[in-house]
Amino acid sequence: MRHFRKIAHDGASGANWTPRRSPQAVTRGKRRCHLWFLVITLALLCRPGLSTAGQPSLRFEARNPEAARAWQRTARAKLFELMMGGAEPERCPLQPRTIQRIEVPEEGIVLEELTLQTLPDRRAHVWLARPAQPREKVGAVLALNGHGGSGEQVIRGQGLYWYGRALSQMGCVVIAPDVGQHQLQHPNWSLMGERTWDALRCVDHLLSLPEVDPARLAVAGLSLGGETTMYVAALDERLRMACSSGWLTTVANMKNGHCPCFNFAGLEEHFEFSDIFSCIAPRLLVCELGRQERAPGGFPVETGRLALAEIQRAYRVFNAESNLILTVHPGPHVFHGSEFLPKLRQMLGDGARPLPDDAAAAAWCRFLNGPEQLDGTPYYWLGRDPLTLEFEVVPQAGDALELAWGAKGDERDALLRVNGKTLPVRAGGHWGFRWIRVALPPDLEAPRYHIQFKPGALRPAFLSEVRLVRAAAASQAPDLQPALHNAVLKVGP
Repeated sequence: MRHFRKIAHDGASGANWTPRRSPQAVTRGKRRCHLWFLVITLALLCRPGLSTAGQPSLRFEARNPEAARAWQRTARAKLFELMMGGAEPERCPLQPRTIQRIEVPEEGIVLEELTLQTLPDRRAHVWLARPAQPREKVGAVLALNGHGGSGEQVIRGQGLYWYGRALSQMGCVVIAPDVGQHQLQHPNWSLMGERTWDALRCVDHLLSLPEVDPARLAVAGLSLGGETTMYVAALDERLRMACSSGWLTTVANMKNGHCPCFNFAGLEEHFEFSDIFSCIAPRLLVCELGRQERAPGGFPVETGRLALAEIQRAYRVFNAESNLILTVHPGPHVFHGSEFLPKLRQMLGDGARPLPDDAAAAAWCRFLNGPEQLDGTPYYWLGRDPLTLEFEVVPQAGDALELAWGAKGDERDALLRVNGKTLPVRAGGHWGFRWIRVALPPDLEAPRYHIQFKPGALRPAFLSEVRLVRAAAASQAPDLQPALHNAVLKVGP
């Protein structure tokens, strides 16, 4: 017998009558719904590229080093397939062609502009910095630019790419290809594939140089350069360490206000960026993010920490968690280097002169009473307070100034007048303070140094400390605790 119940009708008159289903009928209906839900769910999960957990098909899941290495080999092969026309390309002869060669005697380096045959139908535009007279084998770094940048800017240390010059001053060879192009040459490739392959071939070129030690190779870059660093380090195990700055993120975040050049067919189905980073384990990986980063269009620290937690799983399998470092600095989208550069110096050895050179300091002035502060460090801004320093030391050939140079992600300049001779100084692109070295003229015949610091034509510089260093370390290391040594400071015109 069928049961009915009466329910009110919303209309003006009449009534609606609906059947009341028996408990057995309700049970059968629920079973049918559950069955259809199971069928649809299995159909969705079995789509190509998705695992049974709804994750990318190549999500890192290894539980021991052997399985992790096998997964890395599979992941690398898939990346080559997706990014570079179906498989890892064959390496053709590089046939380097030099465009120009520039000697920089004050820094002891030589700059070279050249092109490399990265594919039979493709030549990459590259800049190189190498020691002028290396006494022994040296390390090398592949340094990569971001959107709108160039290899030349990296090598010359201009703007946001200050790290390229800083690397060459550490005594290593630095190579920097142009990786910011948006014109795709090969239709079956991706933009990131062409950029990454050019960078990988630069590593090949480094290893062809007689002064380069193949056991001391690294890669570093900012923004798009940080992204390319991820791919290059993931695909090339010859690189012992990597610094990916301004990039640690997720695919979802990259779809929120970023250039779409990051994406290519098959990326999301097979990988999250944390999986690609996991191909670097157990080698040293430093990722950098600034607290001022925001979405959309930025790389928020909170998003980066989520990605880092995934990468940590790979490093934990190799028992190498100490080789994974996240540097969170107070600045915006800039290369920081506070943890990567000391690690790199350890790998490179003690061949290069340190900066700052504490042992060679002969006079200094630390501006502890500076009227302004940045992240707790007091400083003088030349736009308001021109400075005059008297260093009570006799000038010698090979002397240099070391300046704790401030910046807020911008380039700044100053005019230094040293015993009557004008020296323009320009640097920046970082956040906070970093040391730069300025060579002094060798013919300053005077009983002491008289140095004026005035603003230049750009944004006026700000400084937290100035040192006078000799060409070689003193027989006895100086005591750097006092804020003032052999110096007299005058503030104002």
